[in-house]
Order: sequence, then C-alpha cells, then structure tokens
Amino acid sequence: MNEIIKKIVRILPLKWKKNILKRLEAKQFEVILAVILLGISLITGFIQKLNFSEMFDTQFIISVVSLYFIAIAANYLAANIHQEIEDNLKLEFDVEKLVHRYPLSKDSFLLFSKKATKKEEKSLFFSLLNKLFLWRNKNEDENGKDKKLYFPLRYQLLNNLKKIEIIDDPQKQYMLPELAKNNYNHLMSAHKHSVVYNQVNIRMDSYKFTDGVLTINTSRTTYFDSLVTNRCMDFEIEKNITIREVLCPGPSLLPLEKSSLSNHIGFNVYIETKDGKIIFVQRGYDVSIGKGTIGSGVSASLKSMYALNSNGCFEVSGLKKAVLSEINDELNIKIKSDEFIVKNSLIAIYEDLIEGGKPQFLFYYKIEEKFENINKNFNENIKNKNKSKTRQSKMKLDGKKLLFVEKENLRNSIVATNKIRINDKEYRISANTLGTLVILDKYLEQ
Repeated sequence: MNEIIKKIVRILPLKWKKNILKRLEAKQFEVILAVILLGISLITGFIQKLNFSEMFDTQFIISVVSLYFIAIAANYLAANIHQEIEDNLKLEFDVEKLVHRYPLSKDSFLLFSKKATKKEEKSLFFSLLNKLFLWRNKNEDENGKDKKLYFPLRYQLLNNLKKIEIIDDPQKQYMLPELAKNNYNHLMSAHKHSVVYNQVNIRMDSYKFTDGVLTINTSRTTYFDSLVTNRCMDFEIEKNITIREVLCPGPSLLPLEKSSLSNHIGFNVYIETKDGKIIFVQRGYDVSIGKGTIGSGVSASLKSMYALNSNGCFEVSGLKKAVLSEINDELNIKIKSDEFIVKNSLIAIYEDLIEGGKPQFLFYYKIEEKFENINKNFNENIKNKNKSKTRQSKMKLDGKKLLFVEKENLRNSIVATNKIRINDKEYRISANTLGTLVILDKYLEQ
C-alpha cells in the first residue's frame, strides 16, 4: 500500500503536489471533512427522528473516530508528498527562472547548442512533441534562430592541468549570516526527510586557473552551515523572503570570493568501465539533494575525515584520499593510490548555481574492470550497509541501484532540463547533474 501511494504521488504534476501539500499542512481538508461528517450526522439523525442526545451519543462518536483516522491518513499523505518534493521546496531547479534572475550574468551559465546529425534530425520532431531538446543538436525557434539550452553551472575546464596549489587556512572559520542564524531551526526543517549529520567541511574561498596551474584558497565550515545556506536557497522563511532573495538577489551572479554562503567543497566522479560504460547511481529518497534521480557514480562532499592530514591541513594528497575513499564507500571499488593521479583525472571545477554557486570538482576516471563485476561488488556492499544502524553508514550510500550506460549512447541521448532519455527509456535527472554531463561531453571531444 505504501509503495502504491508513493507511485501515485510521483506521477502527479509538481504544482498539484505543492497545492495539495499546502492544504494538507493547513488542515483545510480535515476541516472540510469535519463539517461534511457533522452535516451527515445531523441529517441522518433528523431522518431517523433521533433527539439531540441520541444523535451525539452515536453519530457524533462515529464522526470523531472517522476524523481521527482521516487526520492520520492526511498526515501520512502529507509526509509522502513532502518527501517527494522536498528538493523543490528548498531549491529552485527551473533554470529559466535562474537565468531570468541573473540577466547580467547570462553568459556565465553553461550553454549547449550544436548542429544535429542526420540521424538526430529524424528524431527532432519527436523530441519537440515531448518538449525535449536534443543533446548535441540545433533546435530552431519561430525566427529560425538557435534555441539554446542553459544549465545552472558556471564552470572552468581544466585543460592541460599541470599543477594544483592549495592555500589552506585551517584557523579561518565561516560565520553564518544573521538571516540564517536567526532562522536556523526553520531552515533545518527543510531537510526533515533527509538523513544528515554534522561534520567539519572544507570551504572554498576562491580559485583561479592560469597557465595550467589551479590555485585554490580554502578554510573551514560545517555541513549544517551549508544545509541552512547553499542547500535551502529558496526555502521560504517568510513570504518572499529566502536566502537567495536576500543574499544572492541578482541581477548579477556574485563571484565566489564575495559569497556569504557556506560553500563547502563537493565533487562528482564519472567512472568508465573497461567495457566502455559510464556508471550512474539511482539516488534514494533520503539524500539531502537529488531525491529519486540518477546521479554520477560518486557525488559527495569533501569530507575532512579523509581530506585533512594529521596537522588538520588540506593538501592535494588529502584530495586524492577523499576521492578514493568515497569511490570505495559508495561503489565498493578499490583503486590503488599510485594509479589515481589527481591532475590527470580532474577535468573541471564548477559552481552549482542552484545551490548559490557551491563549488564542485568534476573527475573522470577509467578503471580496468567490467561492469558485471562492479555491479556484483556494489550489491554485496548494499547488503553490508543495510545491516548498519548508524546514520553515518547510511549516508555513505546515495542509492541502492547502479545504472550502466554505453558512452556513445549517453552522448547521443535526448535531454530536457530535468529528464534524460537513453535508449528509449526515460530517467529523472537534475539540471545540475545534466550540466556535468555536458561538461564531460566537452572534455571527451577535446
């Protein structure tokens, strides 16, 4: 029954879900039903010619009991809807709205527009009917101009990366802005259906890429500080008051060094198997973002327990250790440290504009292992993790199912802002994850 309700909720349009949730949380349905039940009780009593004492002895008790169970059912439905749309309540995933908010920085958004091959042109009509764009094509609007597809990322491809320099200040601690501090409990409630725990994170203060050298300035923040800033940019504090509205209003995007958000470093890793397949994870509904979507093989925050050395400092060796540890934790893939060269696998650095410009590393790595063996080891890992009762262990798994996609099938997929169709099968995917695929495609072309 639980799964049936969840499936019904998932197919409803987002606007419907938001409206239903609003009314459920306002107890409007319960009030209406209470009035209806009371009316039915009175009418039934009059028809049966009962006196008032008899009516309230029987019909009233039935109405009260019925209302009790209706209230339980309403709360259960509200919880299911809230979990389903939690991401959309705390973050704006509509890229067109973000572009409209930052018109002076429109050129900063990742853009994708290409001329279609003859094969792609044949499926153009089908894609337009479904309001989809062809990835790697040229769509024409009414004026015959290119229809451009924007993604909410500001990125830097790291071509010919020769060296990474990290300037770390472990004593510098991020301070929450007053808006987040004064509404801390309310903002944390945005994540009530997510499994979260606090930890020290590494904050990226700024970066630059010049002559093959990537220089990164870092300090410290906490994961909870990111949950009440970056991770709930559009969660309404009061009417028309949000973190984005006050701290990142537009019309221009702020440079990273001027941001007042927590900006803990995260990273995504796309892994290609020996037989040419890219690994994706079907994300669960208890992660803090990207619920129920497919994501990169690894998507994680840069955890200080892996990244900091014995002196509490962040170095390139710590970055390597953190990435390899997450690959092992998430996918049960063990990569030898001497086989993974950070500067050879780090293909881009980007700012996720959905999360207010939160900085992310993007890695791409080929392994000498076929997908069948990887899938087998992953499933064994799932069984072991399910036995754990700690939240930390549960958080090490973003999902319980892997998806393996042929690289060329992936590069010729049909995409919309929040969907991707691969081999005639459609998957939910977030706009920021789609953006990382576009960056990966640009890298592979070069």
